[in-house]
Amino acid sequence: MDYAPVIAVVGRYRFLLVLAVLLFQALSTALWRPFFLTLFLAGWLILLGEMGGAFWLAWIGLVMNAAAILWTMVLGVRRFHPPSSEDVLRHLEETNGLANRPLRGLADHAASTEEPTSRLLWHRHIQKLVATIGRLEFHFPAPLLSNRDPYALRFLALLILFVGFSVTEGPLGSRLGAAFKGGGLNVPAGEMITLDAWVEPPDYTRIPPILLDRDGRKRAQAGEEETGSGSDLAKRQADLVVVPEGSEMVLRVSQSGEVPSFLSPENAGQAFTREAEGQFAFRATLDADGDYRVDVDGDILAQWSVRVLPDQAPSAAFKGPVQITLRDSILVSYLAQDDYGVADLVLRLRQSGRPDGPVEEFPLPAGFGSRSVLDSSHYLDLTPHPWAGLQVLATLVAVDDRGQTGESAVMAILLPQRVFTHPVARVIIEQRRLLAAGEETPSAVGRNLHALAWNAEAYHHDMTVFLTLDVVAARLHHRKVEPQIPSVLSLLWKVALRLEDGEVSLAAQELEAAEKALLEALKDGAEQELIDQLMNQMEQAMSRYLEALAQQMQQEMEENGESIRDVSNAQQLTGQNIQEMMDKIRELLRMGMVDEAQKMLAELREMMQNLRAAPSPFASGEGKEALDMLKDLYNLMEQQQNLLEDTHDQAMGRERQPGEGSSDPGSMSPQEQAARQEQLRRQLQSLGDRIGDMLGDVPPSMGEAGDSMGDASQALGEGRTHRAAKSQGNALNQLQESAKAVQDAIIERFGNGGSSPQVMQGEAEGSGRDPFGRVPNAGNQGNGAGETEIPDAGDIERARQIRDELRRRSGDQDRPPVELDYIERLLKPF
Repeated sequence: MDYAPVIAVVGRYRFLLVLAVLLFQALSTALWRPFFLTLFLAGWLILLGEMGGAFWLAWIGLVMNAAAILWTMVLGVRRFHPPSSEDVLRHLEETNGLANRPLRGLADHAASTEEPTSRLLWHRHIQKLVATIGRLEFHFPAPLLSNRDPYALRFLALLILFVGFSVTEGPLGSRLGAAFKGGGLNVPAGEMITLDAWVEPPDYTRIPPILLDRDGRKRAQAGEEETGSGSDLAKRQADLVVVPEGSEMVLRVSQSGEVPSFLSPENAGQAFTREAEGQFAFRATLDADGDYRVDVDGDILAQWSVRVLPDQAPSAAFKGPVQITLRDSILVSYLAQDDYGVADLVLRLRQSGRPDGPVEEFPLPAGFGSRSVLDSSHYLDLTPHPWAGLQVLATLVAVDDRGQTGESAVMAILLPQRVFTHPVARVIIEQRRLLAAGEETPSAVGRNLHALAWNAEAYHHDMTVFLTLDVVAARLHHRKVEPQIPSVLSLLWKVALRLEDGEVSLAAQELEAAEKALLEALKDGAEQELIDQLMNQMEQAMSRYLEALAQQMQQEMEENGESIRDVSNAQQLTGQNIQEMMDKIRELLRMGMVDEAQKMLAELREMMQNLRAAPSPFASGEGKEALDMLKDLYNLMEQQQNLLEDTHDQAMGRERQPGEGSSDPGSMSPQEQAARQEQLRRQLQSLGDRIGDMLGDVPPSMGEAGDSMGDASQALGEGRTHRAAKSQGNALNQLQESAKAVQDAIIERFGNGGSSPQVMQGEAEGSGRDPFGRVPNAGNQGNGAGETEIPDAGDIERARQIRDELRRRSGDQDRPPVELDYIERLLKPF
């Protein structure tokens, strides 16, 4: 048969495609049994090796399956018949619904074509066949395996193979070979051995453990993304495990018949420690960059490229010159930094000109929680120190948790010296200086103090002063003070303060000691019960300090015969304000918000410094005169308000009764009101001249108020009360604006202008502060919140609700253990 005409009609590519499909159908029909038996054997061997089955089971299964595969292969080869061209044409005819075999008819030959009539008939026959064929479409043959495998056992082989690949790792040869090892005995590394690896950074870094996988990478954790594409350099960087210096790698190997070994850049090999049969553990400190790997029986189980980040030493610096406050304390502003947190910060002092002399160190607050950057300031009272009044060299020293230190540049400071005015206190301080410097023997100082003690009239027979001086004199006389000199110097300082300030200075020292104890307890993570106890002690010390300060101020007022008052609406630090702040600090500590509580303690400390250090600028002199002018302006506003009410009543036709708001007895006539209005205008003009002479500028609103008063006076003279009331209302509004402008100008000049009331050296930080050094804050009036971000009541209430919800969930034992552990860690700060 000639198939060339048929191929021309069908198309060569369609013909070959159908031939290939029929060939595949013939092969699958003949060989499907050995193919699926092979897949079943592979899956069964992989699962047998993973479960650690006996090796003889693997051999039995291999022999039986091999025999079945060989037998079915022979049968399949015998039954295999490759498709012919006629099979291709038959498939096309059947799938396209062509009757009377037109495609195969095209391949036929005519019996005789010699006669013209025969040739014509044969040509007509071919044309009719071609017309019958039409457009051919390709259809896949119907599947035949479902008839030969009615129970679909072939899918069982696919399922077993899929499960085997899902639960195992490694190359195919290793997976298949594991079945013939028998129970995991002498299994090469990486096939059945389990490895758990992670890196534990040092606790002070506050970095969670870094999990590692067996492919030499850091395992992606919550919040991380794995890098699955990119350049080779990017992949190498992604595979690099970066750890802090001092980190430890923890390794645990299970199901190993051989002892694993650990290899590092600095060590050729270290054996693991056997914990149980087939279980080993190892812990190594990562000190150098390089490759770290685990070997089992000469094979590499896992390997990681590690980069160790060195722990940098901390740094410290002064933010500016050390400032001296009016209280003779020093204000140290500092900036300390460390990559993982500053553990301690001290101010180191050494006497100028004595490089080999003694060194004194004074701790500075190092903060809590995240301490990578310490940007703060701290007050230190060094007036009791023997070096007070001397030139010293100051250095800031920062220490991290590894003991590394960083020092600032050296700064020269002239330590402030307390100037005592009480004659007995001055004698005591002089004797104290002589004893500390060694210029007088202890016995000589003791005799002088003994003589002073018996001069009771000089210190008004104060029994406390007498007993203190007598005890110190006895100690010095018996020469038993060499190890006790610091305590003797402390007693002399306290008795001098008592004579000079009464109870104020002693109460201030007690308050500072209570605050220091509280800060130390917070830093050490003390229990809530101890913190509450220290808070109570601090509250009591605060109350005694405020009481002593009030008594001192009252005594000074009585001696001066003056009444010391600030601007009427300036923020006042009262006992109620203090109690509110202490309650808020206590609540913050109970909520575990230690950083915020520390900030609030620092703000409270600064306000207490300003409260005692900055005397009222309005007590005398120009400050008192400015305050008197402001009071006169408020009195003028009150009189204008009363006159406005009288005019309004006149306009409404009402008669005002005597004593009803107005300062005048009964209501006035329009002419009397006009005269009164003119009198107030002249008073305003005179007051404006006084304000201009003192402050330099007169608020424009004050001039506008004078014009409005003039209009009101003219309208009242004409009997036009409605117009006059409108002008008086405008004047009152303008007077209020004037009062605010004058008040701001007075506070700017006497509260923050020129020399700061807070410090004597340098300029005060910030602007717009009140006499207590606080920044006005509409949301925290009276709290002295200043620039410190302190949680408001809403934040604290939300934190309390979160805490209560966490406690409720922690009691639900039906929750997963992982969640309960996480909730327990969240509740730990509370």
